[in-house]
Amino acid sequence: MQPHGPIRVKSAVGWVERALNPSYAPNKISGACGMKLNLHRWTYVILCVLACVAPLALVFAQLPSGIPSSAASVDDTLWAAVGNLVVSVLTYPAGVVGTIAFYVLIFVGLATPSEAVLCAAPLYIGAGYFQWYVLIPKHFSS
Repeated sequence: MQPHGPIRVKSAVGWVERALNPSYAPNKISGACGMKLNLHRWTYVILCVLACVAPLALVFAQLPSGIPSSAASVDDTLWAAVGNLVVSVLTYPAGVVGTIAFYVLIFVGLATPSEAVLCAAPLYIGAGYFQWYVLIPKHFSS
């Protein structure tokens, strides 16, 4: 007796139907047509927070090393650009709200690039979370 036999057959049939017909309507096997981020909610939030906090943490780690201020400002901008890129990829396309706030803070001169990433973090995380875990599942649910 194979306890998992019927489940495997249903999964294989559902997979074949979806492979042969890409516009296949949502079913009980596939959920929301595959339009779901397969990442746990808290893992997503933690990754976004790390991407936003890491540039500032790296700048603080360089302070005691005695790097000249010109090199430190270049590194600050580089780390902020990397953090902004990572969080933009995680929250695309709704994360553009955070990117606009990031550039406004730098352009007006209210924050350094690393501080701007940290200040824009709530906007990045809120927009990305809303997009991936509220809007898309609601729109594509069966």
